[in-house]
This record gives sequence, C-alpha cells and structure tokens, in this order.
Amino acid sequence: MGYVFEIIVDGLKKFGGEIVAAILLALAFGLFPGMRSLFKYKVQNQEEERLKSELKQKEEALKQAEAQKAEEARRRAEIERELEEQLHVLKAQNIRESPYITRLKSDAERGDVSSQYELGEIYRKGNEVERNERKAIKYYRMAAKQGHSAAQYELWKMGYSYDDFLDDDELE
Repeated sequence: MGYVFEIIVDGLKKFGGEIVAAILLALAFGLFPGMRSLFKYKVQNQEEERLKSELKQKEEALKQAEAQKAEEARRRAEIERELEEQLHVLKAQNIRESPYITRLKSDAERGDVSSQYELGEIYRKGNEVERNERKAIKYYRMAAKQGHSAAQYELWKMGYSYDDFLDDDELE
C-alpha cells in the first residue's frame, strides 16, 4: 500500500503537488489524526445535508398529498350535496300520485282490506310516494281492524297495536 502512495506522491511532485502529496502521506500513515477527523466531519456534514434535503422533499410531498386529499374530500362533499339536491328535486317532481295509488286509495276508503294493507306498505317503505309513517299507520290500522294479520303484525313491529291510536281523523 505504501508503494501506491509513493507512486501518487511522485506523480504529484512532478506536477507541483507537494502539498497534496504530503497530505496524502499524512493520511495514509496516520501522521495527522486531525486530518482524518476533518475528512470524517466533512463527509458527515455532506451526508447530513443530503438527509436534510431528502427530508424536506418528503415533507413537501406529504403536504401536497394532504392538500390533494383535502381537495378530493371537498369535491366529494360538493358532489354529494348536488346529488341530494337533485334527488330532492326529482322527489318533488314525482309527488303527483300515480293512477295506481289513486285507485288503491279509492278502494281502501271503500273498505278493501288488501288495498289498505298495500297502502300501508307503500307509505312505510316510501315506494312510489314520499315515505310517511303516519299514513302507513293509518292504512295498517284500517286493515288491522278488519282482521288483516299482516297489518296487525306490521303495527306490532312498529311498536303499536291498532287500539293504541288516536282517532282516524288525527292520523290524516
């Protein structure tokens, strides 16, 4: 190993690099332990700077990802609001009763127990009409009074019996 350094030193001397040759020899043979420490410090400092730069880049990437996530959440909430508004408009447009519902109501008022039960189901579930529990109870009660067991069961599931209610007029 010393031979290699001698060749380097000889080459540097020819080109006027006696100082560099002396430093290399000193490092190679440990004559200047402080030089080795200085070299280590410089390498450590460079590594520290590189790590700081990496950390800064990662922090910036994290900030960008968080901003994108917040923007996506804002857009999602905006879309959900728009959909809710559109759904509300569509429901408002469909409030007109279908001929089927009109006929069921007519039959229910005349005492048809199947129509009464069916209207109770339609209003409880909100099928074809806006969901209305009070109307569902009204029609279930009408059917239950005529002995319709499914209507009695639905009232029981809702926590009522058909005797627990106010007058029919109050359920309108």
